[in-house]
Amino acid sequence: GGGGDYDLRWFTPKMEVDMCGHATLATAHVIYNTHSPPNRLTFHTRGGALQTELDGGGGIQMSLPAQEKDSKPNMVPVVADALGVTPQRVLWKEGQRHGLAVLPSPSDVSSLAPDLQKVADLPFGGVICAAEGQPEGEDGFDFVYRYFAPGSGIPEDAATGSAQCSLVPYYAGELGRAKLRSAQLSPRRADFTTVFEGGRVLVSRQAC
Repeated sequence: GGGGDYDLRWFTPKMEVDMCGHATLATAHVIYNTHSPPNRLTFHTRGGALQTELDGGGGIQMSLPAQEKDSKPNMVPVVADALGVTPQRVLWKEGQRHGLAVLPSPSDVSSLAPDLQKVADLPFGGVICAAEGQPEGEDGFDFVYRYFAPGSGIPEDAATGSAQCSLVPYYAGELGRAKLRSAQLSPRRADFTTVFEGGRVLVSRQAC
């Protein structure tokens, strides 16, 4: 690294992955707090260049590439069998790490108990399980989600920033607005504020 540019790689217990948003956030947090870098950092990764900036409110904003997906109605039965609930839609683009299963309600997301072996056998490396939320009020969210990737050595991830690359373009289109709030309903819980802008997903979150 130097001048705000760094090379960055990520590894699960089983493999190297192309992108890991939360680990990027944590890396930026360490650099900002132990060095004297410029406000904008650029991380050169297998998934492309990722940038972070201090947002002025004590948090860090990441700029990630948006990942559009194609509807895969033929995959609904096999994903339903793995999750134990029938998704309204399954979206995926071959070559992408995440598949997206859109579930009927937030309670379907929070109560999920998937068959992890069947999830591991799906053609994508991990499945994002999401549902439209209730945005009204201070504690409201536009969507909620969980992420399972047992084939990569991650039965359930606690905070998956890279999932926002798929979720934000989808829900920005569904809800007709660019700024979104979301909650990852893992046992540890993670909340995100995002903006869909110019083919990029801007993710704001406190590093922890």
